[in-house]
Amino acid sequence: MAARVRPYIFYDVVLSICPTCYAKVEGKIVFQDGSVYLLKKCSVHGSQRVLIADDVDYYRRCREVFLKPPEMPVAYNTPVKWGARMTADCAPITSSTRVCRSSRSMTTVI
Repeated sequence: MAARVRPYIFYDVVLSICPTCYAKVEGKIVFQDGSVYLLKKCSVHGSQRVLIADDVDYYRRCREVFLKPPEMPVAYNTPVKWGARMTADCAPITSSTRVCRSSRSMTTVI
C-alpha cells in the first residue's frame, strides 16, 4: 500500500467562520504551488479554499519576523458588540473627512 502524498505543505491551524452561516469552523493554512491557502470545512455548507497570499516567503516573514507577540489591554474602553469591540464612529476618517459627533453625519472638507 503506497503512502498518500498531499499536494500541499501544512503550516498552521486557525479558527475561521463559514461565509454562509457564520458558524465557527476550524481551518488549516497550507502552502501549495507557491501560494498560501486557508482550507476550511463547514459541516452544513461544505469545503472552501481561500487564497490568503500569493507569496509563501513574504507570508512567512510577516508571520514569523514582523509580528510582535499579542498583548491583552489593561482595560477596554468600548463594549463588545457583534463579537468585536466597537467605537462610536465606525466610518474611516481621512484627511478630507470630518465626523460631526453631535449629528453623526459625515461632512467633506475641501
